[in-house]
Amino acid sequence: MASVTDAFWIISVIIELIPFGQGSGEKLWKNFCEPYTKYYNTPTKDYLWSPDYVRSFKFFDPLKTAATIYSCQMCRHTSSLVIPFIGAEGDIVASINEEKGVQTKIDPVTLYEWNPKKSIHVAQNCYCPNAIEYNLRKEKQIKCIYKNCIKEHAKKGLPITTCDKTLKEQTCLYIDSAAWKLAGGLALATLMNQMVFGLLQTTPLGIEGTAWGFICSPDRGIWGEKGTKWAYSGGCSPLLNGAFVVACSTWAGIHELAETDFFAGNQFNWNQYDADLEGRDYCAQEN
Repeated sequence: MASVTDAFWIISVIIELIPFGQGSGEKLWKNFCEPYTKYYNTPTKDYLWSPDYVRSFKFFDPLKTAATIYSCQMCRHTSSLVIPFIGAEGDIVASINEEKGVQTKIDPVTLYEWNPKKSIHVAQNCYCPNAIEYNLRKEKQIKCIYKNCIKEHAKKGLPITTCDKTLKEQTCLYIDSAAWKLAGGLALATLMNQMVFGLLQTTPLGIEGTAWGFICSPDRGIWGEKGTKWAYSGGCSPLLNGAFVVACSTWAGIHELAETDFFAGNQFNWNQYDADLEGRDYCAQEN
């Protein structure tokens, strides 16, 4: 739609510059601009898909918010979360078969692995329904393994301590993820939640979108309806004011193409974290 707006304004300017077209270009632009601004531009930027990240999440743009959540956009930035694990203090002495080994130290390490498919907590905190569902399917398989283990041990009259241990280990590794546990577990949830939202606003597109909002947003921009109105109703007349409408509309269009990764494949694909579990189905093997 931005290209159509640009074309109408340029044509209107050309007509206005022609000696016998004076007034006609002004009228053509006004007749296009007023319904465009009222019925498309303002509602779209206000309620559907605003380039402004601050507005999108604070005032709830339904379409963009739904697309962001269901395509797991916030999980795309979880790899940027760097949480240091300092390690144990002091020297560590390992004892093997009651024989003490030499002293060693645990060096500081940094955890980068925040894949929502590897931890249900990461999936929940970056709001990724597909990854949450994937982790729940893993959890179901682990519980079926546990149930089958108890049945087998009960048949043989054996204690189920091995089953309990296996359940804890598999839950830690495949549902919670060892990285999540090592980095602090549930204590990270609130911090991570805040960081994910913050990261969306500090990515290059987030910064650009916030700048667009400061200048062009209908409800908070300098050129918006609550400001000079130049990028909306105030840009319909005189004709030269249409430059503000064109500038903000073109900027928004380019931003939205980049935001959705239009030319390289839509990054708002709702299925990008879909996956099938590999290996045998332990629930189908229940006796």
